[in-house]
Amino acid sequence: MSAAALAIGVGAFQLFSGLQQSNDILEQAKLSRRIGQLNAKNFELEAFEAEKFGFTESARYKSVIDKTIGSQKAILASQGVNVHTGTAAVIQAESKLTGFLNQLDIQQAGRNKAKGLRFQASASRLGQAFDQAQAAANASAARVSGVANAGSTYLGYKLRS
Repeated sequence: MSAAALAIGVGAFQLFSGLQQSNDILEQAKLSRRIGQLNAKNFELEAFEAEKFGFTESARYKSVIDKTIGSQKAILASQGVNVHTGTAAVIQAESKLTGFLNQLDIQQAGRNKAKGLRFQASASRLGQAFDQAQAAANASAARVSGVANAGSTYLGYKLRS
C-alpha cells in the first residue's frame, strides 16, 4: 500500500470517526431528553396526587371534627348543660375553628409537597435544556476534531512528499 493511500485511509477514518462520535453524542442526548421528560411528567403526576391527597385527608378530618363536637355536646348535655349557649357554645365554636385550621394545615402540606415536586419537574426540564446545549457543543467539537485530524493527516502527508 502506498503512503498516499495510507494517508487517505487514515484521514478518512479520522473524518468518519469524528462524525460517528458526533452522531453518538446526539443520539445519547435524545435518549437523555426522553428520560428527563418522563421524569418531569412523573414529578407532575406525583404533585397532582400530593395535592389531591391533601384535600382528601382534609375532607376525612372533617369527620374527626364532627365526632369531637358531637362528643362534646353529648358530655355537656349529659351534665345538664345547654349546648347551644354560653360556655358550651364557645367550646364547640373553638373546636370547629381549631378543626378548620387543622384542615387548612393539611391542605397546605399537600400543596407544599406538590410545589416541591413541580419544582423538581421544572429542574428536570431545565437540566434537559442544558444537557441538549452541551451535547450540541460536544457533537460540534467532535465533528471539527474529525475534520481537523483528517486535514492534519492530509497536510502532513503533503508536506512529507
